[in-house]
Amino acid sequence: MTEGLVIKCTGSDSLIRLSNGELTTCKVKGNFRIKGIKSTSPVVVGDRVMVDEAGFIHSICERRNCIVRKPTN
Repeated sequence: MTEGLVIKCTGSDSLIRLSNGELTTCKVKGNFRIKGIKSTSPVVVGDRVMVDEAGFIHSICERRNCIVRKPTN
């Protein structure tokens, strides 16, 4: 497992900058729904994540801050 920083999210794919500076595209594993994360996109730009060699995001490291937007309705 390698730690990386999410720098772009498009649909189910996320562009990750690994700790060695390499860029890779990863997909989010479906087990985030089981862990209680109910948002439509559990991984967002700026998140630190743990990825494997197969190109899957296994865990999201704890966030230090976040931006919350109120719904328009």
